[in-house]
Amino acid sequence: MNAAGLFQCNLDALAAHCPSVHAQILGITSPVSSAISKDGEKVDIDLGGGNTLYAGNAPQETAEQVKNYLLKPVQIGYALPEDNNYDSLISRAIHQGLVDSLVRRGVDELPLKPVGRTGYAFILGVGLGYHLPLLLESLTARHFVVCEPFAEFLLASMDVVDWDALIKRCAELGKTLDIVCASSVDELFGGVGGTIGKYGKAKLDGSYFYEHYPLWILQELRRRLVNELPRQMISLGYFEDERKMLRNTSVNLKANAFRVMDGMSFRLRGDVPVLLVGAGPSIDDCIDTVRELKDRAIVISSGTALQVCLKNGIIPDFHTEIENTYNIYLKLKHILDENKHLFPDGKFKGIRLVGSATLNPQVAPLFEDVYFFFREVVCSTTSFGRDFRPMNGVAPTVANTSVSVAARLDFGDIYLFGFDCGWRDDTAHHTKESIYYTADCFKAARMTGDLTYPGNFGGIIQSHLVFDWSRDMLVQAVAAFRLNVYNCSDGVLIDGTTPKVAEAVVLTKEIDRTAFLAGIEDGCRKFEADEFFRDYDFDQYVTELEWYRSTVNGVLREALAKNWDFDKFLEVFMPTLKEIREDERFHLSGIIHFSVLAAIQQSSQFFHRIGDDEKRIAVIGDFYELFTRLVDQMAGEAGQIVMEIKEWVAGGPEPAWTLGVPTMPGHSY
Repeated sequence: MNAAGLFQCNLDALAAHCPSVHAQILGITSPVSSAISKDGEKVDIDLGGGNTLYAGNAPQETAEQVKNYLLKPVQIGYALPEDNNYDSLISRAIHQGLVDSLVRRGVDELPLKPVGRTGYAFILGVGLGYHLPLLLESLTARHFVVCEPFAEFLLASMDVVDWDALIKRCAELGKTLDIVCASSVDELFGGVGGTIGKYGKAKLDGSYFYEHYPLWILQELRRRLVNELPRQMISLGYFEDERKMLRNTSVNLKANAFRVMDGMSFRLRGDVPVLLVGAGPSIDDCIDTVRELKDRAIVISSGTALQVCLKNGIIPDFHTEIENTYNIYLKLKHILDENKHLFPDGKFKGIRLVGSATLNPQVAPLFEDVYFFFREVVCSTTSFGRDFRPMNGVAPTVANTSVSVAARLDFGDIYLFGFDCGWRDDTAHHTKESIYYTADCFKAARMTGDLTYPGNFGGIIQSHLVFDWSRDMLVQAVAAFRLNVYNCSDGVLIDGTTPKVAEAVVLTKEIDRTAFLAGIEDGCRKFEADEFFRDYDFDQYVTELEWYRSTVNGVLREALAKNWDFDKFLEVFMPTLKEIREDERFHLSGIIHFSVLAAIQQSSQFFHRIGDDEKRIAVIGDFYELFTRLVDQMAGEAGQIVMEIKEWVAGGPEPAWTLGVPTMPGHSY
């Protein structure tokens, strides 16, 4: 095929396979770069100004690069847990069931990385594209994701790579090919995330990374992807946690008088500033500034930051909490006991609690004024919060909760104090006034970080997965809500915020605190105790649970009967789960659904490491049987909980779990 014919064939192929890339190529009218030919072969790309992408012989250089890569490919895998260290009993049962199956089926050991067909190969950089067919034939990945920041390079590759043949070859091999072209790291990262969402997170284990040419954007994309992969493998929830949140929410909504803070779209910015106080170590150096400014702003404390506020004579207007554990009650009770002189009635009088409806049921009674919100995704929200819009962006830490709450209210400028998302010294990981230093049962001498980030005021800050996740969510919230945020914390640099030393914050305008707080109060629907569930239809959930159970187990039984390998199972099962999730009947089923998703990810780490086809199919079959029983178990218990709530609301016996006291070790009980 001549050059003109190849180019047109490629255009047609991309128009059908990847319309967005096709449009980007057609949009190039005055390219800066150009391909360099020698003896009728494309050998380099002229970048302008005497610079080239290659050293003059792209075919040979690329072939050598691929050869060296294949000798020691960069492959990111997950470490298998050595024992049943899961907090969820369902997860423990899956783990132990898989371990027993391995022994029974004669699988002596599992390699550190997946074998055979792994999930993804991330190809960072196209250039002229000589490496693409070589990698496609050599790597065992199912899904090839090609990332290129320069559309002009894709244009140059159109005269080199037979994209039409490449796409067809992928289909022959049972593989997929996706192209992500964008000029920024964020857009590339988002495009890759969309591709992962299409094929599933369960295939991330063992992903290949191939960098074709050195460029900061691609290096940063690789760093973010590698850092993100462990976060992608975090389960959105699991049965015992969802069960606890369902129980907690039912108690909170029945037993308390409260207002609901709707997760509505944010309001237009007002002119009342808000000081958000976190428990990061830098708050110790700027709490004096907060005290000086408190009368000219609204103050919101976050989690354990309440203690440092009270210690320094600051009574916050609002206090936020997000976690559903009994420990939150113990921490707040400790703070209350430490400040009896301020709260002689045994309640945080004057401080308004803003918390998830999933909080431990002993937390709300510690406050006189309570605002609940329904956090996104969880089963108690899809079940009991259907009349309200969920509050998104409130996780993974209470710092995120405070920013998301502030975004919904009529605030002006937002000032962050102690929002460090990390620490400079691992012995100074929180404010010295926090319970992590003052309460014996919560003391933590050090924190261990495996990530580092630039500091808000320079230097390097240590961090870890949860704090990094928190930072990322803060960045997204600031951008999504178009917030004007000043970061006065000596912690991690948070993109989108303006660094500002605490001493430089000047607030001169008086605020009408009473009127402002009354406006918030009036904007939130109020419920008295025993009002929320009046005339509530609980029977609908019994029918729903049976629908969910029979649908999921129907696929599991078919997979067992037909000896489906895991890839075939995912091809059928994941679209089924998507249809279930989008069905109008899906409400309480989330109590099971997230454990189902977690089980897929958890078990995939085993299946991808069994090289023997016969043994792998046998182990997978054992999983199908085991998980069918566990789905039945979860559906049965969930239905029982619903009936217990129904009877209690109607005046029947109060279930023992309404106390919210742990019944066994672990966060979920």
